[in-house]
Amino acid sequence: MSQDPDQIDAEARLFLGHLFAQAPELATAAELAKRFVSLLSGSDIAELDEGITQAGNSELKSFANGIARDIDAV
Repeated sequence: MSQDPDQIDAEARLFLGHLFAQAPELATAAELAKRFVSLLSGSDIAELDEGITQAGNSELKSFANGIARDIDAV
């Protein structure tokens, strides 16, 4: 779910398309997870804070709360 769609085979893309159609919150969680990978490798703290806020309102709430608690280490 966290891979770029261009990096997975057609069968996996089709499966994820069906999965996300049935559970849109998983599509949101996958997009947020990809964003976090990108944010954690960067140095834009404001963008990271925004990502944490957005994830806090999603299926990744627990993950976002953990990052927020340990923001100094992150």
